[in-house]
Amino acid sequence: MKVLLVPLFCAVLLCAVGVSASYAASEVYVSPVGDDTTGDSTLTIDFGTVLKGSAVAPRLFTIFNQPNSNTAKLELDGFDAIGGPFSTSLTTFTGSNALAASLVVGRTNNASFSTGTPGSFTASATLRFSDEDLPGASAPASQLLTLQLTGTVTLTSEWGVNASGEWSSGTNWTVGSPNGVDLVARFGSAILSDQTVTVDAAPVVISAIEFENSNSYNVGGAQPIQLTASSGDTEIRVLGGGSHAIGSHLILSNDLLINLPAGGSLGLGGGMSNASGKSIVIGGSGGTVTLDGPQAHAAGSSVSLNSGVLVLNSTLGEVTNRTTAIDIGGGTTLEINASQHLAGLDLAAGALATMGEGAGIVLQTDALAIAGTTGAWTAALNLNDNDLVIQAGTNVASTFADVYDQVRSGFGSGLFDGTTGIISTTAANDGSGQIGPVAALADDGVNLFLTQFNGVAVDATSIIVKFTYLGDLNLDGAVNIDDYLQLLAYYNQTGQSYVNGDVNFDGTVNIDDYLTLQTNFGASGLSGGGGSPAAASFAGGYSAVPEPGVAIVAGLLLCGLAARRRPGRPSAC
Repeated sequence: MKVLLVPLFCAVLLCAVGVSASYAASEVYVSPVGDDTTGDSTLTIDFGTVLKGSAVAPRLFTIFNQPNSNTAKLELDGFDAIGGPFSTSLTTFTGSNALAASLVVGRTNNASFSTGTPGSFTASATLRFSDEDLPGASAPASQLLTLQLTGTVTLTSEWGVNASGEWSSGTNWTVGSPNGVDLVARFGSAILSDQTVTVDAAPVVISAIEFENSNSYNVGGAQPIQLTASSGDTEIRVLGGGSHAIGSHLILSNDLLINLPAGGSLGLGGGMSNASGKSIVIGGSGGTVTLDGPQAHAAGSSVSLNSGVLVLNSTLGEVTNRTTAIDIGGGTTLEINASQHLAGLDLAAGALATMGEGAGIVLQTDALAIAGTTGAWTAALNLNDNDLVIQAGTNVASTFADVYDQVRSGFGSGLFDGTTGIISTTAANDGSGQIGPVAALADDGVNLFLTQFNGVAVDATSIIVKFTYLGDLNLDGAVNIDDYLQLLAYYNQTGQSYVNGDVNFDGTVNIDDYLTLQTNFGASGLSGGGGSPAAASFAGGYSAVPEPGVAIVAGLLLCGLAARRRPGRPSAC
């Protein structure tokens, strides 16, 4: 009696497996088809490397009773249980079910591999065969076969072609298209020039995306990418430098970690949906992350910049729905090129947030924290020529005291040359000291009663920092008789703020403030959200050019001031 096992799918497994023994002296071995004289006693089925959660076709193998003269039938008396992620369809066959000698008719079985757990696996089982019990035989000959199963479940599939292509095409990847919870899509060394990967599945579900190539990958398409992990965080990693982009819309189901090296860059151009209020943490050793496209972030969302540069080219939040807090770590830079409506903005010592010059944007936040203390701020918010609104709520008094001092810090020597607090590079580069950011309560109950500013509803709990001409006390973007009358009302008084005429932030309204107001008298064109100086009535940078008749009015103003300074004395006007 002889036994032959033949695995199917010959491209993967052995083309034939044989177990052979004679009735008198049984011997178990495996042999290729057509060769029943050599072999061994082990059949190995290797499932290779597959992705977690992927469907793996069963591997088939057939047990034959290889014929010989007077071959007895073959019985499978028993076998060991297969452990781990493997299973088989093996069943015993004895007695009337014993297997007759034939190389055509055999018992086909399958071996299966479960891919739910990552790792490398090996399992084995011993199959115990014997000849059928023949009349008069003292004992049936017995023989053994070892069935060994191996396979690896991985979480990572790597782009495997030096070409552009579709995400869903399994042949573009080393172990199939990654699409499942906890899986990692790696874009590594396969490409030798910039390539595009089109996201065509709806949607792709992935736990991490990893880039490592000096050439650029552009991953994008009409379908979104959902970042989901069964536990912990999802990740986007840029390794070894390079500039890469994800143009698909990202859906966050878990917190997101973004890591870049110095010199690396990552563009997220398809926008982001963060319906569960997850956090986004940007770290590594440097690099630049650019955020574009529509943003939808639920309450409790946060962005933390721990390394490098974050560029905001799209708006977080809505005017009346401010949901995202941004924390900027020391030594990092936030570049703001679109209006923002935030739950909070926190700048650690050494951090810089800068708004794009000429962008005509507004930063609205419920809270602003700049590291340092009164007179000694250690971080900077650079408004350039844009505006700021802080909806401080019940903290309005203490917040205004800080903000006012931060603006004074940016005023520096009087030329807006300060480097910490609330600063303006636009004003510093102008160098005239006649234009820059100023701070006021939107509704102080005495002088200002604003209800709208840059399309934002404001009230007594709102703080405004506006880029304007010094002397524009009512923050309407122009310097005129209304501002003069305001300054006149507080002239020679101490302990005053900008809106009362303290144009140079020294606490006293005096001739110095008047002269600045006089210089800018008649200037206009900065209503609304600050705006580019090109829109203002300037010639030669920020030097105000009074319109006809302004000089006459200015002379009358000076007479009025002189009268207030010398009561009881005759006026020369």
